[in-house]
Amino acid sequence: MKEHLTELVLQAVLDVRRKYKLELPDQPSFSIERTRSKEHGDFATNVALMLSKQAGMKPRELAEKLGIRPVTKEYAA
Repeated sequence: MKEHLTELVLQAVLDVRRKYKLELPDQPSFSIERTRSKEHGDFATNVALMLSKQAGMKPRELAEKLGIRPVTKEYAA
């Protein structure tokens, strides 16, 4: 399962890199972990945090472009 999620995240990074012409690595370093609380979903990744500086944007902004929905109060309730 994690391998499939990793492939999806890498594809999202590639898509964002092409669409926004960002200087991001081909094989970025990031992790995918199970969340501690089910209210936060099943899995979490730090890819937006790891790449935000290179992308020149805030982690939340990059996460949205990657299609990653950050957990907020409205989703966690």
